[in-house]
Amino acid sequence: MTVPQKNYVLTRRAGLLETFFIQRKTLDYYTDVVMWATFNSAISRPRIYYALTKLVSKNPAMRVHVLDPLADYPTLAYFDTVDFEKVVEYRTMPEINMEQLMTDFDKENFDYSELEIPLWKVWVLNGKTVVFAFDHGALDGVSGAIFLVQLAEFLNDEIVEADVLSLAKFDPVVEPNPVIDDILPPNPNWVPPAVPTKPRRLPSIFAPYAYPTSGDHWRIVNVPRSSVTALLMECRKRKVALTALFHTILLTAMSRVYPTPEGFDTMIPISSRRFFPAQYPDPESIMGNYLYHFKEISPAQRSTSLNWEEVIRFDEKVKASSGDHTKSFILENLVPQVGKIREVMQSKMGKPRENDIAVSNLGAYKFPNGGAFEVQNVGFSQSNAPIMPPVKMNCVGVLGGDITVVVGCAESVTGKGKCDAITEEVKNILAEILEDAALRE
Repeated sequence: MTVPQKNYVLTRRAGLLETFFIQRKTLDYYTDVVMWATFNSAISRPRIYYALTKLVSKNPAMRVHVLDPLADYPTLAYFDTVDFEKVVEYRTMPEINMEQLMTDFDKENFDYSELEIPLWKVWVLNGKTVVFAFDHGALDGVSGAIFLVQLAEFLNDEIVEADVLSLAKFDPVVEPNPVIDDILPPNPNWVPPAVPTKPRRLPSIFAPYAYPTSGDHWRIVNVPRSSVTALLMECRKRKVALTALFHTILLTAMSRVYPTPEGFDTMIPISSRRFFPAQYPDPESIMGNYLYHFKEISPAQRSTSLNWEEVIRFDEKVKASSGDHTKSFILENLVPQVGKIREVMQSKMGKPRENDIAVSNLGAYKFPNGGAFEVQNVGFSQSNAPIMPPVKMNCVGVLGGDITVVVGCAESVTGKGKCDAITEEVKNILAEILEDAALRE
């Protein structure tokens, strides 16, 4: 591969998990993330190009590319131009089908060889719905939710559309970010083991949370927006399985993070290793090998002493198939580090979200109000598979309106009827909350 060095101004070694994802031969649903927002007005090409130029200028993480994907530890770099005609696609659809879009994104098959194409893509559907899809592996730390927030802001700038070009150039000087650029492998001489065989996800397995496609695996509960906070807190208190709520909490445009140490946050789980000591994860340890092979998965509620939701959970099926490594990793290996993580997280609880797409994993931010382009609704989707937690809850909803809680269940793991049982428990909790609210009125 010939690298035009003049375009690259800063490089860093990829961390262990990034290396794992980058070295895959094909992109799969394990790290595809899709966020979307529908606006009240149609968005022209010049306007979306302008907004993306502002976004990429503000967030150098969106300029990341992989220089040597076949190396033991690939190098990531920044390039200084983006041709938006290659990453923005306008599409007219009689019915917006997010699953089809995810399938299309999967077929993009980013092999990290085209140096001038970013590791993300934008679709504009029917002129008004903007979909942002990105590879969560290489773009570790990117916040799709903040992408939507900033997009809404920049779309409302006053511009002269005739002056906007599709080829955008950026400041070649990128200052190292201590959060992003200091993630180095602990042992440069250690060669990663062979990547294990992973099941390919069929369209019938994957279903965006907003558009569940299989009645056998998804249950829906409609929740008034005013009751979302109470529902989440009560589910947490009663240890009802929760995951993937971090993104969608702020997607409902809540203006604050839950303010107490027992409250929720918007931590991206794959980034949680940034709060561990510098030597973590150690690839030669049991924990390191598990993380390297199976990705960081949330949540883990293995101990009543753990109040932090975003802790790594290893699927029971994965543990059971791992030979001697079936003891409690959470209690024996992770708990000693939880205090350090919680200390960092609690220091940020209740504070404004940093308006930076690459370092904004904690806090909260809300969409701007008013303007020619106003967000009407939002959505988020990420994949579901047997090695992930067997039970999931997520929220999607219309801005300012009610919330839809979707309970997803891999019954091949949990056993038949488990999804229904959890759904009923959520419904019962919600009924109690609504009854209490009615009595207070």
